[in-house]
Amino acid sequence: MRITIALYLLIAFTSVNAQNNSDSLQLGLYMRDKTKVLQRVTPSIVCDAKADFSVLAFERPSAVLYIDKPYSEHNRFRGAVDFLFFFVDPNSDHKMTPSDFKLMLKNKSFVYADNPQKFVLARLFQSKEKRALRIEKEKLLSGVRYRVYPTDIIPCTIIPIDSKSFLVTTEHPLTTGEYGFVYQGEELSSETIGMPIYDFSIEKSQP
Repeated sequence: MRITIALYLLIAFTSVNAQNNSDSLQLGLYMRDKTKVLQRVTPSIVCDAKADFSVLAFERPSAVLYIDKPYSEHNRFRGAVDFLFFFVDPNSDHKMTPSDFKLMLKNKSFVYADNPQKFVLARLFQSKEKRALRIEKEKLLSGVRYRVYPTDIIPCTIIPIDSKSFLVTTEHPLTTGEYGFVYQGEELSSETIGMPIYDFSIEKSQP
């Protein structure tokens, strides 16, 4: 197990160094499958965000949000995958460009968060020619927070590479299907409108 983790860290560290040598800002979720090509995952936005928890005079504990299309069109991977999380480094001397600001707006959850613990990996379900995410409402003293349905969450292991870069793995390879990382921090989880989901498809690995 220690050898496996060491190899993971070596490969991940090499990838991070290669990215840090580029001029563009590294921020957000990246994935790689058996091809070992690192690909940035573009988030999708919930297209049906009417999280109506009420039925007549009663309240339901859960609801369903929908993402357009029955599968991810751009983020498609084969077989076992690794996840790399990159967050904002306030001590970086990187000079921001307009494209960097655009990237930060698109990945605002990675600006609020500073580690992958604020995200959960959830299985998405195909429904009505869309993908469905089940959520439940949690009442707090400060208001309401929406959480991914517990039974849909897939446990992950977080391995720090440095203070702003992390390797995330699953205990078992993901089976063929639709998945997504959902931000569950305090700042964005009180609204479902515009909720970003880092969705991706796992396809059957070719021999």
